[in-house]
Amino acid sequence: MSFKGAVLTGTVSRSPKTIQEHRLFRDGHSTKENFLELVKKDSAEIIKAQKNFAFVSGGQLDWLDLLRPLAYSFNGFEKRKSKGEDSVGPVTRWYSTNTFFRKPAITEKISSNGNELAENLPEVEKGIVFLLGSYSFIRLTQNSFYTDKKEMVLDYAKALSDNIASLKEKGYTSIIFSEPSFGFDLLKNNFDKSLIVKNFAESIKEKGFTVGVNFPLADASKFINLFDDSNYDFLGIDSVYSDFSNIKTSKDVLIGAVDGSRIGIESKEQIKNTVKDFKSKAVFSGNYFIGVNDRLFDVPFEQGLQKIRVLSEVSEELD
Repeated sequence: MSFKGAVLTGTVSRSPKTIQEHRLFRDGHSTKENFLELVKKDSAEIIKAQKNFAFVSGGQLDWLDLLRPLAYSFNGFEKRKSKGEDSVGPVTRWYSTNTFFRKPAITEKISSNGNELAENLPEVEKGIVFLLGSYSFIRLTQNSFYTDKKEMVLDYAKALSDNIASLKEKGYTSIIFSEPSFGFDLLKNNFDKSLIVKNFAESIKEKGFTVGVNFPLADASKFINLFDDSNYDFLGIDSVYSDFSNIKTSKDVLIGAVDGSRIGIESKEQIKNTVKDFKSKAVFSGNYFIGVNDRLFDVPFEQGLQKIRVLSEVSEELD
């Protein structure tokens, strides 16, 4: 078995000062430049904490959700007349949580000029980008253009792959797709496996990126077999919700040993015990990452940093 390093799986929360500045900017009492300057400082702290990580992220703190920057900049999304945040779409509850996102409408063919993602990300080394996975993309957007949903997500993938060259120039080498709709649909007995597009990542992998997919707040054992012949390099396993003894895959895995929704800080021993338990019960390729089971957006900034530091420290002791 081979340990491949630690990795984050989603966006990170902002410091209290940055949150305050964003509200001032949103309400017309400050400037976008002031907000982005504080985002830059927060991102620097997050990057510094990822000392022993396989891939590094600045936290995508100014993204607010994984759809908004794409809806603003990619072709195919409706652009409303408003110059404010509601130009993307109406506020919609993020599943059953007390957070929200802007639900964009797809009214034309999705395409890209190849620079949109790089323009919304800081320069890093061995960078990783967090994006919405294909199944959740279908679930969380409004579509009035495509009659074939699989065609829609393949156009989404093509638009992302057109950004790979500019992402490489900024130091990025990997993408992890988040699939929060898996857990929600399983909970509601509404999971539709016909919407899974196994070759979704093909056009991105062809350009040399490492591509993973994470299934937060879901028991991966209920569907992981569906991805053995997919194009993903590794699959994210939520250690809080998953039955390790029923995990069977030939893929590399990302063991989500840190709880992104819990404010308590995991100890190194807790993380190592979770890894040990997974390795003793699950069947997989033998190669694994460790990380957060979900985004760190739902815990305060300082707690998120501490969780990242613990992952970095324990990475020095795993093999």
